[in-house]
Amino acid sequence: MRQAGNIPPNKHAAVYLLTGADEFRKRLCLDKLKRKIMGEAADAFNFNLYYARDISAAIIIDFLQTFSITGSRRMAVLVEPEVFSEEDRGHLMAYIKSCRPENVFLVMLGGKSSVKLQNFSRSLPDCVDKIDTTIDDEDDISDWVIQEFGKNGKKINRATAALISGSARQDMGRALSCIEQVSAYTGARQDITEDDVALFLDAPCESSTFALLDATNAKMPDKALLVLNDLLKTNLSPTQAIGLMAWHIIRLLKVKKMISAGASLQDMMAGLKTGSYRLNKLIAQAKGFSLVKLKKNLQSLSNTDIWIKSSNINDSYLLEALVVKLAG
Repeated sequence: MRQAGNIPPNKHAAVYLLTGADEFRKRLCLDKLKRKIMGEAADAFNFNLYYARDISAAIIIDFLQTFSITGSRRMAVLVEPEVFSEEDRGHLMAYIKSCRPENVFLVMLGGKSSVKLQNFSRSLPDCVDKIDTTIDDEDDISDWVIQEFGKNGKKINRATAALISGSARQDMGRALSCIEQVSAYTGARQDITEDDVALFLDAPCESSTFALLDATNAKMPDKALLVLNDLLKTNLSPTQAIGLMAWHIIRLLKVKKMISAGASLQDMMAGLKTGSYRLNKLIAQAKGFSLVKLKKNLQSLSNTDIWIKSSNINDSYLLEALVVKLAG
């Protein structure tokens, strides 16, 4: 089984199996494969995502065997193929044995490590390229970090990006959280410094942010102030704390919109680039807020941030006043 960083740039198998416990890493590896095989041409006509729990093998095979009018490459992604029934698995195996690396490609994303997945993996023919996404190439992750900051209009040098890639080897979701938090904290400033990154990599802030918003929504200002005090003990400045809370509220807004749109848990994990544990926590908390409340809180955070940057009033006092207001 190969590591994700060893995907060859010019040689492709027809069928891949991506495994690993971190869903975010698998999605990152899938994006890499998609770019190398499909380029920028992937669309609804030549790329489809399927969940084995919801379809039969015949549906995905039919898509792969349908002739492409443009003659372009086609790719299908099958999530958790190990849950297929014995009959569907037989149809899938027959297709895989006949598949050739020409213009049609199948990428299977295994679920969390289990006996069922191990048995499925062992039953696959030798022509399947199995990739372990547990360990990625560090340079690839640093490139990804630079690209993600670029999407936010930010610049980061490779040495500073490597600080995040070191964290990403343990928790890709946390690395993305760091990127989003640093981007929010730096505001209009384009260049990201090592100090910016170190503040958010070192501070275990996410659980405190969850607790702070729970306390304000429960109208418990005393508890909210205690949580805030603990949060500031991590050496975050009031401005950074506001950026962190704003980032968290924006995620809750995204969760509520996805729920309203009927998005599946898998699509929500992909859209928010997070694992199932963190997503379930976000969903549970989002249900306690209305969209109006979240938007009002976000506006209050923005107003306080302006006050901190433009007035002579003590920063900590303004932040405490904000928390009391949110809990009112």
